[in-house]
Amino acid sequence: MDAGLMKRHKDALIQGLVLAITAPSDKDAAMAVDLVDQIASHLTSEEVEECKKVALELALDANQS
Repeated sequence: MDAGLMKRHKDALIQGLVLAITAPSDKDAAMAVDLVDQIASHLTSEEVEECKKVALELALDANQS
């Protein structure tokens, strides 16, 4: 996979995960998770785990602000 495309997938996955974590409702979270699942299918499990860690940190930072 092209390195630029992989970075865009990772960035999209991170943003989708943050949205799922911080969504104002279960319905919104479920929609974000559906998108996250589609994006994650383009990455390795190691890349997905890395993105999860980044997203969790970002979501925690957003909640503390």
